[in-house]
Amino acid sequence: MQLLHVNIDRQTNKEKHYLQDPVERFMAKYIFSTPEKQYERNLHYVYMKNEYDRMSKMQSAVQRHMKRNQDFKGWYYIPTPTTPLSEATMGVESLGEPASEINI
Repeated sequence: MQLLHVNIDRQTNKEKHYLQDPVERFMAKYIFSTPEKQYERNLHYVYMKNEYDRMSKMQSAVQRHMKRNQDFKGWYYIPTPTTPLSEATMGVESLGEPASEINI
């Protein structure tokens, strides 16, 4: 029989190794989550709740500012004439002056 060198730094003991009963070991290995997984899962839930709270506060602040400034969310369109001088030239031509002499 020969002794083997075991690197202690790389060896990790898990919770399932400390259990005596084989049924408990099986359940610890395949059914229950490790404390590290549970901790990470809880951190995720806390992060998502904080993000939801932050976004709802931001949304209420935006709605408050929109109400205060009498502004609204949405797109609007104001039609403009296709030629910028069309209204100006129509008024001048009605007076009898030629449109080419207008200085803008």
